[in-house]
Amino acid sequence: MDDVEWDENLCALADGRPFTGELVEYFADGTVSGTQEYRHGFQDGIERQYHPNGSLSQEGQWAQGRETGVHRYWYPGGQLKEQREFADDGRVHRILRWAEDGSLIER
Repeated sequence: MDDVEWDENLCALADGRPFTGELVEYFADGTVSGTQEYRHGFQDGIERQYHPNGSLSQEGQWAQGRETGVHRYWYPGGQLKEQREFADDGRVHRILRWAEDGSLIER
């Protein structure tokens, strides 16, 4: 991610031009901590973040710089922690949360 910068509109730039491609972030030990897809400088596609143990921490879809669809978050042990459903305009439509034992704690 060292070659990408952001302008005042939070547009990702590579060599001064809007970036299209996948950004990959790393933990200090060199393992992947996250990936984000960009198109014309804005997040557009799948984003994935990982816990230091390598398990999936979060996953969601972006469209033209806005969160869209369903975003899921997990505890380090793999249990679903939260699910956020987004409307087409990027606003949160619904949130569900679970305790680490799997019981639903918020609807």
